[in-house]
Order: sequence, then C-alpha cells, then structure tokens
Amino acid sequence: MTESETETETETSQDARPARRPAGERKVSRPPVRKAQPRQADPPEKKPEPTHAKPRLSAGEAARAALEQFGMLGRHHVESVVAVEHLDDGWSVVLEAVEDRHVPSTADIMAEYEVQLDEGGELMGFRRTRRYVRGRAGDHG
Repeated sequence: MTESETETETETSQDARPARRPAGERKVSRPPVRKAQPRQADPPEKKPEPTHAKPRLSAGEAARAALEQFGMLGRHHVESVVAVEHLDDGWSVVLEAVEDRHVPSTADIMAEYEVQLDEGGELMGFRRTRRYVRGRAGDHG
C-alpha cells in the first residue's frame, strides 16, 4: 500500500466514526420519536333488519289517524269507522261518511271510504268503495 492509499483509508474510517463531544458537554437523552399511526376509519354502522313483530301503531291509533286526516280534507262528515286492517306496508281503514244530507235523515246518501295509511299513520291515499241510501239496509249499489 502506498502512503496516499493509507491516508485515504484512514480518512474514510475516521469519517464513519461519530464525532466526539468536547469535554464537559453532557449527553441529553431524548425520548424516541414515534411515528403517527394513521387513524382507522370507524366500522360502518349496521342497520337493524326490519322485523315484522309489531306494527308502529295500534288498530285504535290507526283508526284515529284515518279519522283525523280524512276529516282535514273537509270532504264529508265521517260518522263511523267500519273496518281496520293491518297490511304489510301500513293500514287500511274503512270510514262511513254522509255525502248528501236529506230530510228525513233516513234518506241521506252515505258512502264508505277506504283510507290507506303508512306504518307511521300518515295518509297515503283514499277511495270511495260504496255509496248507498242510509235507510235501505243491505243495498250494495
């Protein structure tokens, strides 16, 4: 080995060593640096599957909702609830109403209306299913 090769080797090995602290200087210990962990997304919320155990309204509540909402339309005076039935998607309520008043009242023109409500009792639609004279029993015309 030549002298210049020896110097180069010595310089290289000295550069690889850590630098020395001057005398009297203390080493300061620092806590290790932690890498920030990426925040994991919350798991998606599971929606409860629909159950067919119990409807939201009782039959009485459905009848009251039908009376109230049909009455707000202001079409006819409702005299009674004829039928209430729970369906897959809501309620069907049949109301009896006076369509045309007469004297005597036995000559009044009556009608039955089927009112459809959703599970929450909101009016979805209605239709007249029957019209008859009050005093004529059994008339389905």
